[in-house]
Amino acid sequence: MRSKESTVSEVVETYRSLVHAVVRATVPAWLALDLTVAQLKTLIVLAEEGPVSIGQVAAALDIGLSAASYLVDRLVQAELANRHEDPSDRRRTLADLSPKGRDLVGRLRHGGPEHLRTWVRLLGEDDLNALLCGLKALALVTQQQQDLEAVDLTAGENPQPASSTEI
Repeated sequence: MRSKESTVSEVVETYRSLVHAVVRATVPAWLALDLTVAQLKTLIVLAEEGPVSIGQVAAALDIGLSAASYLVDRLVQAELANRHEDPSDRRRTLADLSPKGRDLVGRLRHGGPEHLRTWVRLLGEDDLNALLCGLKALALVTQQQQDLEAVDLTAGENPQPASSTEI
């Protein structure tokens, strides 16, 4: 019987291999990218936080309001973002990704959803169900860890792993 640490090591190596395959699938999108680093950072802020005010973009990037507004304008001109009035406060302008922007972020992150979908479809039924069960368990542990980190645990404490019955 294998030790838990041996299995953990194999899972980590398998995950690295999968990430490498995903990264290879994203290379064409990255090479075709025609954005500055600042514009890319703005795109990511909108993807993760949007819709957000220009002030929130500025705070996330630690830049001034005029610089944030300029960056959002460049993304709007490239049809990667939208600017619109905040319905709850007409004095504020909100920005979020356009459909073209969401598509680009998806291609940068995953090479497009079709790659992963194709790979998963090639799995047999048993492997597919086992993968789903394992991913749900990992997602649960990840969420629990993020929740613990949000509470700002003191260093040195080890959270208990979720049991498979919680899934």
